Amino acid sequence: MAGDALVVDASVITKWIVPEVDHEFAEMVYRSKARLLAPAHWHDEVANALWKKHRLRGDISREDAEAGYRRLPRLRVVTQRSAAFQDNAFAIALDTRITVYDALYVALAQEQACQLVTADDRLIERLGAAFAETVVRLRDFTPPV
Repeated sequence: MAGDALVVDASVITKWIVPEVDHEFAEMVYRSKARLLAPAHWHDEVANALWKKHRLRGDISREDAEAGYRRLPRLRVVTQRSAAFQDNAFAIALDTRITVYDALYVALAQEQACQLVTADDRLIERLGAAFAETVVRLRDFTPPV
């Protein structure tokens, strides 16, 4: 796998904004020298996660949700348009029990020959061994030396 890039999903990006379980592992990813990539919908997914943490769960205040939302454009995530890997994402979604939205992260990692870092245990479980080389659990991520 390419060492200069990582795909990060919304579960990791949200932890950069909201200090929650495994926040310190997410910070380690953010501080790594890797080029951080995500498909174009990442901003919407993280905004929705902030909304959910405020409105549905009451984990954060409205002010914290709004402040987190305002931080999104300043994060060092390189947004990738999905046209190049969208067909593969759709096939992955059909072959597994994950959404097309999640499959876009996996397909991007495959297209870039790098790893996807995620805090989503359900995603890892549903992808299974077939994607073990592509997807790494946030807690298991070791930055390259």
